[in-house]
Amino acid sequence: MRVCASKSIISRLTLLLAVSLLIPMCSSTPTGPGFPPPTGPIVTPPDPTPPNLSLTPVSDILSGSVVAGEVILGGALTGPTSDSDEWVFSDGTGEIVLDFPSDHIPAVGTPIYVLGTVSSSEIDVADWEPATDVTVPPTQPPVTPPDPTPPNLTLTPVSDVLSGNSPHEVILAGELTGPTSDSDEWVFSDGTGEIVLDFPSSNIPAVGTPIYVHGTVSSSEIDVIAWKPISS
Repeated sequence: MRVCASKSIISRLTLLLAVSLLIPMCSSTPTGPGFPPPTGPIVTPPDPTPPNLSLTPVSDILSGSVVAGEVILGGALTGPTSDSDEWVFSDGTGEIVLDFPSDHIPAVGTPIYVLGTVSSSEIDVADWEPATDVTVPPTQPPVTPPDPTPPNLTLTPVSDVLSGNSPHEVILAGELTGPTSDSDEWVFSDGTGEIVLDFPSSNIPAVGTPIYVHGTVSSSEIDVIAWKPISS
């Protein structure tokens, strides 16, 4: 009887030891998706449906001939507005406001191509690039040159953005969970919270695809500069 009792006690002690070893392992599991920071700049994949490469005159937008959709403009910035990321642009046919997704902006007077979407009386810029002759349409959609001051590649949790404890320019890792009532705004989650992403064009990742997002904090949403799949 004593031998059986000793074996029973040993078995219980062995089970308790195994459980005690498993508990720290379970408690150390990180919350959220646990994606590593990106190893390089966030560059949006090419749009599977690239825009028409013909130039749209600003006058057509101002007259209402073009009221929505993607456009390519050729001209130059003429000066700032009262908003730090909005600048006046002219192509010789008229002036319109460009709303840039970040403070990476071409110099005033530099000939540029601009890819963007018409939003009311302004253009939400998706990309821009220097141009040698803005009267000739580009041969490829504009691609913004690398930012001379790229962002820190550490990840910011959405919870930090929601609590106000984040830098203005952030990199997030997570996935889209669904659309909002605005065609270019989508709900994004990283496991620590949900926030709205405002994309500069209709080139948007599929719901549920793990992505890195480079953007700027604007009120309670993120203005997206670029995104890419985490697997790439």
